[in-house]
Amino acid sequence: MKLSSKIELPSITMLFILCRLSAIAYSEMEYFRARDSLLNNIEHSIDKEKADAIFEFTRFILPFEPVIADSLINEQFILSRELSYNSGIAGAFQNRGMLLYFEDDLTGSLENLMSALKLYKDDGNHTEVGRTYQRLLVIFHFTGNMDKVNDYYPRIISAFEKGNNLLELAVAYYWMGYHHNNYDIQPEKAKQYLLKSIDICKKEDVSSILLAGLYGSLALAYRQAKEIDTAIVLLRLSNSYLDGNSDDERLTRVINYKEMGIYFLQAGQADSARFYFLRSISKAHEISYQFTLSSCGIGLSHISKMEGNTDQALYYLDMAYQTALEINRTGMFYSDSGKRFGSEWVSDAWPNIPKYFNKSGKKLWAKDFLRRASFQLSDLYKSTGNLNKALEYYAYYHVWSDSLNKISNNLELLGLQLDYETALKDRQIAVLSQSNELKELRMRQYTTILIGSGAFIVLITVVLLLLLRQRHFKAKQEKTVLEQRLLRSQMNPHFIFNSLASVQNFIVKQDATKASIYLSRFSELVRSLLKNSLDEQITLEHELSTIENYLELQKVRFPEKFDYHIHVENDLDQENIFIPPMLAQPFIENAIEHGIKHKSTKGNISISYTRKDQMLNFMIEDDGIGREKAGELRQKFDKDHKSLATSITKERIKVLNRKLRQKITMEIIDLKDEQGEARGTRVVFGVPI
Repeated sequence: MKLSSKIELPSITMLFILCRLSAIAYSEMEYFRARDSLLNNIEHSIDKEKADAIFEFTRFILPFEPVIADSLINEQFILSRELSYNSGIAGAFQNRGMLLYFEDDLTGSLENLMSALKLYKDDGNHTEVGRTYQRLLVIFHFTGNMDKVNDYYPRIISAFEKGNNLLELAVAYYWMGYHHNNYDIQPEKAKQYLLKSIDICKKEDVSSILLAGLYGSLALAYRQAKEIDTAIVLLRLSNSYLDGNSDDERLTRVINYKEMGIYFLQAGQADSARFYFLRSISKAHEISYQFTLSSCGIGLSHISKMEGNTDQALYYLDMAYQTALEINRTGMFYSDSGKRFGSEWVSDAWPNIPKYFNKSGKKLWAKDFLRRASFQLSDLYKSTGNLNKALEYYAYYHVWSDSLNKISNNLELLGLQLDYETALKDRQIAVLSQSNELKELRMRQYTTILIGSGAFIVLITVVLLLLLRQRHFKAKQEKTVLEQRLLRSQMNPHFIFNSLASVQNFIVKQDATKASIYLSRFSELVRSLLKNSLDEQITLEHELSTIENYLELQKVRFPEKFDYHIHVENDLDQENIFIPPMLAQPFIENAIEHGIKHKSTKGNISISYTRKDQMLNFMIEDDGIGREKAGELRQKFDKDHKSLATSITKERIKVLNRKLRQKITMEIIDLKDEQGEARGTRVVFGVPI
């Protein structure tokens, strides 16, 4: 593989173009938030689920935390082999392959990825087969092995088609479009594949920034076809999708403005080209993105040279050169280390797509740029008569050229070695595949015999299981009915005890009138409760009558202590909606006894019934002292008291839900004011109707 003075290294050009696709860029805070979430999945899973959780966590961190990733890969190997879990072993091989890639061990990377590929193929995991091919493609592009690249593109597409993974199929079509834009130059084919990718992304309703990237790539296809006006229109369409201020969108704008500069320069419109180059540089400074500074500096230098402004041409070319030097020193396209978790190439952020560039790759791009820029600087200084500077940069040109030739030769040799090892692995996989096909044929024959001889046994077993299941279901239903009746029988005495205590209080105080009123209402309420205890469900109308009677009873007991309001949606058919009895009453009692009773001012209780779809939602809300304060008072004045209302109701709901497809829900919410002080309690039920 020889370096050309006209274009970048093939692998570098490929990765540069791939920067057009984007999803999520991570800030440091976002990175650690996502990292903690994935780590939590490991801590709360076991066996195969844990192996998968380790795989996803490691895949996420390996470009940034190689030491931890290495340890976790070893753990995943051990766990997956103990479980004989081939998919887990394959995932460990895949992560090991990418870890070695980032450590510049391409031979070891390829060996691990090929091992992962074989296991995924054996498991029929088409999506991970496609992803593994993608990772192999990165290595072959990096070493300039275009034959393998051409071979792997259709394999990737085939794998994602079989796995019905449309989003990653869209990425694969994008890659094919890229290929025909930059290597096998066929603009019409590039358009065809890019339009397929756009069509899928629109149907999948992906983020607008992904479409912005795709239209930017389609613009390149039209530029290759010499249709510059259409290319410029498509870049403007790309920008129209960028309506936010995320780092991804800013990066895409930077790239689009730079591309606009190139297109206008190619169209001979130097003023427009200068405008967009300068705009790209301005936006690049905002996000500390160095790569575009070098690219735009070359374009601006070319414009200045055409206009005869040599000093300005030298200024822009030197800016480009110094930026490339910094990239070569740090191995980063951002000057801000805080961006290390973000997408240096926008395509890094696609789901399940690895970061393409390791530090060596970024430094390789910088060296190729420095070689070309030093030659141009030497030529410019020579034209100004500054021969010392011309000789200085000409010497730099030879230094960078020698360095690149050495790297190129090493990559060429490595590419040949990898090509041989890949061919060997492919043959091994093919032989194993044939062996597996023979095994599958024998297994199918054996299975046919087993199915024929075992069909009768299976039929008898199914009949027996159905009979047993029917008996079990009947017994379980009877048990549930008995449990519910028991819980209701516990609830009624609880309420009756509190009510009789109130009557006793009136008698002790010799308040005969209130005692008489209370007993009258109490007898009516008890009659209603006794009737309810015989039924599993009652009408909403009956429930509302019982609740209102109970509240009036309590207002006699606590005069001027609280007001209440009951709201029922107008369209609720109270006579034909059935609900379990006595769900709300215990919490209305709690609101009075533990919330409002201890207030120094008059309290309020609000009860509402609304319908949403097939659920009746009812809410009990009070403005009492809150559960926390009520608990403190119980501890202080009545340590032996135990409130059973909440626990009995929860147990009752649990029993009721056993025979309901759509479950009853209950939520207790502690209300707070703006200062965080308690301002009451809200209880919300959801009952299927």
